[in-house]
Amino acid sequence: FSYGIDEAIVLANRGGGKTLSVAVLHLANGFWKGGHDTSHIGAIEVQAKRCYGHYSRLVRRETFRALVPSPHIRATDWLNGSHIEILPGTEMQTQGGHPNLVAYDELDSAKSRQPYENAKAMPMSFEDEGVERPGQFIVTSTRVNVRGLMQRALDEALEAGIPIFEWCILDTIKPCCDDMPDCQHAAFLKPYWPENAGRPAGWRSVADVERHYRRAAQDTWLAQYLCRKPELGQLIYGNFSDNNIDAGKAEYKKGQTILLGGDWGFTDPCHITLCQLRDDLPGGPALTQFDEIVVKTKNKFYEMRGTLDHLRFEVVKYERHAADNAESKVYLSKKLLPDIVRKHRSARTVVQVMD
Repeated sequence: FSYGIDEAIVLANRGGGKTLSVAVLHLANGFWKGGHDTSHIGAIEVQAKRCYGHYSRLVRRETFRALVPSPHIRATDWLNGSHIEILPGTEMQTQGGHPNLVAYDELDSAKSRQPYENAKAMPMSFEDEGVERPGQFIVTSTRVNVRGLMQRALDEALEAGIPIFEWCILDTIKPCCDDMPDCQHAAFLKPYWPENAGRPAGWRSVADVERHYRRAAQDTWLAQYLCRKPELGQLIYGNFSDNNIDAGKAEYKKGQTILLGGDWGFTDPCHITLCQLRDDLPGGPALTQFDEIVVKTKNKFYEMRGTLDHLRFEVVKYERHAADNAESKVYLSKKLLPDIVRKHRSARTVVQVMD
């Protein structure tokens, strides 16, 4: 609101108040900044309408009613010249207009990256009583899975030094008693409560949070409620077995346990390990690490190709199909060399074990 930042990423849990908070920001800009122009983009149109619904209810209050005589379905004009519009996250809708502020809501629900890239080019600087103000761009979302746009936005923000604001469901809880979080009602949260975090000061009851905890799968709870790491369910590393490992090209022994590990010390999911426990080597049992993963796919599987590119696989072989290029085979490789382990020192978690 005070132009202290011109770009920010907001990562928060489901039901964490992201959309309502952005609606309040839009209201404050419309009320206090005459002539301010805002575009609110929903990754899907229904999400944009949710924010605008919050906004419309706020401007109907007596304090603002006289200043906003006729809120419309997709846009609102204030008597002081301020304007807000809602847009769906499509390529066409994000190619035009240069407002003072652009908010992109629930980025991880977006179907493609291009509308997001278009939206980043929309905000423009402007003069405010002789003072130049920066155009502002805000992204809000829950992070769902590792190959989603929100994870990529977070990675890029860390590299570019863009501020990241983060909270999770623990920050939204309303204390149920003076002993919170050590009371019996919140015992299910004890494994997740940060050390020395103190009492929460939110608005959601412990009972409501517990209902969501019981319904959610563990990876969903960690990703969408605690915001600790994205879900692993859609990674393409699964199902290593005797059937799809080429024993002729790998130091691999059939029937021995395979360990697949991911490094979550940072947000980058690219640092992985693939190992096998060997009990047939001289000197006794040992852990053998593979130095490369090779994946074969077809040219037509664009989504998988995009995921492999995001995880930094490189094309090592291309077999063209003469009749249909979509059927052409693509071999991609990712090196898992010891220097990766040395450079990326943090806790590693085994996420999958196969006998």
